This record gives sequence, C-alpha cells and structure tokens, in this order.
Amino acid sequence: MKNPPAVIEAVKSGQVDAGLVWGPHDLRAEDQGLKVVIHSTDLQPGHPCCRLVVTEASLKNPVTWEKFLRAILQAEKFAAENKKETIESIARYVKIDRQLLWRGYYSPYLDQSSDPDVKGVKHFANVMVDSEFISAKPDLDAAIDVRVYEKVLNQLARENPGDTFWKKLQKEFKRKDA
Repeated sequence: MKNPPAVIEAVKSGQVDAGLVWGPHDLRAEDQGLKVVIHSTDLQPGHPCCRLVVTEASLKNPVTWEKFLRAILQAEKFAAENKKETIESIARYVKIDRQLLWRGYYSPYLDQSSDPDVKGVKHFANVMVDSEFISAKPDLDAAIDVRVYEKVLNQLARENPGDTFWKKLQKEFKRKDA
C-alpha cells in the first residue's frame, strides 16, 4: 500500500484483515480503535532498527566522525534527561500532535540508542536469511566498525566520571558489541 495511513484505512474498512505499520502509526491505529497484535520487539527483543551508515571514503576523516558521534551521544543523553525539551525540539520539524510525538518517541517498543549493537545486527541478519527474506548473509564483520563509537563513549565517560548515563552506555556496549 502507498503509506501507513492507507494501511490503517484498509484494515478499518475491512479490505484487509491485518496490516503492517511502524511508529507512530501503530499509536494512530490504536487511537482509531484498531488493535496492535504484535510488535517487532515481541519477535526479537531489543532488535536494532535504524543504523548510522557512511561510505568508506567518508571514513578517511575520523576527527569529523568523532565529533559527529560525540554530538549524537550528547543528544541521546539530553533526550533521556530532558523529555519535554526534546519533544519541543522535535515538534519544530515533525508536524504531528505533541502528545502523539511524545508517545511515539518515548515508546517502550522503540530503541533510540546509538549503540552499534553488533550482536543484534548479526542476529537480525540471520533472521532475515532464515526467513528467506534475503538470500545470503551479508559480511557484517567487514561492514561494522565500532571503534569510533567506543572511543568517543569512553572519552565522554572519562570526562564525566560521576555521570551514570555514560557508565550505563559503556555497560550496554560491552553487552551488545563485545
């Protein structure tokens, strides 16, 4: 179908029995009286969703990527600690109801972490191959490089030794990427 609102309308009108949408359209569907029967996290808890990808050529300037990841990690911390201000900032660019924006952005079904999650990505690739959605397992070892993320995260933790947020991210990094 053309887009998530079209999927919702098709389910509501009985044209189809079920449809697949993503946040915040799942919340919109519920608001319109439909029932979400399963979330992707029910199938693979903590699965990775969106990943930061760059061309190999652009990696030739690691200082730029370190600064970029530093900003991303600081934004992640800000979003975790300043929810109202985060929603206000997002609302300047995403023109949807603030309450829906809040429910979608801080949904328990959405992982907003910037952690590379190597184990999760590899598991997801295996699921995609096992379900025959893709025909061959990609060479993820060659495609995923966590060194810059780890370096920046450790710098932020050293610069802020009493901050539990960075300690928590370091612990998650060890669990997801070691």
